[in-house]
Amino acid sequence: MAGARGRQVRVTGCAEGPLTAVQRRAHNRGGGSDGRTTSRGQPSLRESMRQEQRHKGPRHAGAEMQPVRLSSAQVRRIYDRIAPIYERRTTPFESRARARLLDIVASHGAERILEVAVGPGTAFAKIIGVNSHGLTVGLDISRKMLAEATTKAHRSGHKPYLLLQADARHLPLPGDSFDLVTNSYMLDLLPVEDIRNVLSEFKRVLKPGGSLVLVNMTHSRALLSRAWEWLYRRRPSLLWGCRAVLAAPFLEELGFANVQREVVTQLTFPSEVLRASRP
Repeated sequence: MAGARGRQVRVTGCAEGPLTAVQRRAHNRGGGSDGRTTSRGQPSLRESMRQEQRHKGPRHAGAEMQPVRLSSAQVRRIYDRIAPIYERRTTPFESRARARLLDIVASHGAERILEVAVGPGTAFAKIIGVNSHGLTVGLDISRKMLAEATTKAHRSGHKPYLLLQADARHLPLPGDSFDLVTNSYMLDLLPVEDIRNVLSEFKRVLKPGGSLVLVNMTHSRALLSRAWEWLYRRRPSLLWGCRAVLAAPFLEELGFANVQREVVTQLTFPSEVLRASRP
């Protein structure tokens, strides 16, 4: 998780070239058959939801999201605590969406890649291997998550790479620097205004024409999937602070282009995978 505020930036890893200046600055910065009606002639659930959406008019970024129920400090403590078990606990619910992200990364052909919120570093180590002829940078706000990621990156044997402990809202990186930025399961932890700030930072560090790939917990109309939202309302700590988000309206509001969204559901847990580009 890379959402909580933190001014000090730790640097670890192996990298050479233009981003060495970043390291120095980082240290200094501190229904019916047609689905419309039931057999009794009443609107089906699907049609009712469509009618409700038409009455609401255009979507506004954040309009359908629950408020954040845990503070940044609480979330940071949770992710420091669960770092050793995070991968085991999330793989049954998130592995397909994460695999889809890695497929997109592998097909992109980018040479300078940034992963924000590396977590325990499972995806980061794979991205290093895919991008063996380029530079891969990763960051996370959780010190213990970053330690896990550093171990995996070292064991992968691939380089160059750079790992930073930093705040996603204030990336210690120059603008127009990356061909591709990726981020998984972090926006679902953040308040609406922080989502805007983070996505603005992603846009800033992307090169013109560069690509953004996001994975988030999202909304679903399936009854069992909606149980996750019910659980968040009552015990957000059981979901480690995550709640359903819709990122596409934020991307459109901030001027990203070519926004594409797909939903991946695994054991009733709904995730969205989004692609967009900086004009």
